[in-house]
Amino acid sequence: MMSFEGKEAPALRELVDWINTKELSFEHYRGTVRFIEFWDHTDVSSMRSCEFTQRLWERYGQTNFVAIGIHTPEYIFEWEPSNVAAAVERFGITYPAALDNNKTNWVHYGNRYIPKQFVIAQDDTVASEHVGEGNEYKIEATIRTLLEREGAELPRPLWSEGSSIVSGITDVSRPLYLGFRQVMGLRKAPTLVPAATRIARDDGGPYDDDIAYLDGEWRQYDEYVEHEGDGEGSLTYRFFASSVFAVITTIREGDRIGIELDEGELPPGTAVPGPLCPGCDGKELDVTYSGLYHLLSLPEPGHHTLTLRVAGPGVRIYVLSFE
Repeated sequence: MMSFEGKEAPALRELVDWINTKELSFEHYRGTVRFIEFWDHTDVSSMRSCEFTQRLWERYGQTNFVAIGIHTPEYIFEWEPSNVAAAVERFGITYPAALDNNKTNWVHYGNRYIPKQFVIAQDDTVASEHVGEGNEYKIEATIRTLLEREGAELPRPLWSEGSSIVSGITDVSRPLYLGFRQVMGLRKAPTLVPAATRIARDDGGPYDDDIAYLDGEWRQYDEYVEHEGDGEGSLTYRFFASSVFAVITTIREGDRIGIELDEGELPPGTAVPGPLCPGCDGKELDVTYSGLYHLLSLPEPGHHTLTLRVAGPGVRIYVLSFE
């Protein structure tokens, strides 16, 4: 994998739009310490990584520092600026975010994985680069070193208040991409298997791990499966994890999706009501936006069977992700 550390950072170019700021050029930020993060609002790791970036922005934004999120879409619906702007609001992001819909900057920075972060020094040199999560201490230490060189008085480091690094479980179920292909060439799971080999007709069980069982009139497209029947439909999947996420869109307003765990309602405290699960009540959720939904969170990982139920046509499910 190409490394940019010690080299001049490529200038940002051909950005489609900006959020939280007016359109700015890379030269506008010259002379500042820049933290650039490539992210995708449908990716669970990006969601957590953006939480840390927001903390950096709140802690160091009054110094000679700027955080910039470069949104690189995985799915076609993410090309729409309003969908990204809505995700920025859901995630509580207040730092500048730019839309790299054409993947121009993704390519120029040699990216293969997401999220990907770069700390850029005042002289435009890449001071450090990082992939994924778990690099918070190194990132902040690099930023502080660069700011201290110019004599800045800095606030307490974030790490002095405890780490937000997720102590993840490595043997959870791998993501299930439900379209024909792994879109856009973004690598989110090195062992990703095309979904065509992981989908079966639901005959009422028993259910094997790692296979999506569909009941109703579903059609598989490049990026998603869509329920096209007027009647009810369901997707059942047996997994090992403690949290379940899904990327969902709908072509109808007011759609609700039923959620069942092990053929029953979600246990108390399992639903995750909030911006990423609107209307969650342990039985259903409201599909109010196009993007990432946090379906449920369990006290500890285990084997369970998830069932999502739809009442009519138009619901599209892109991927199930697990922690």
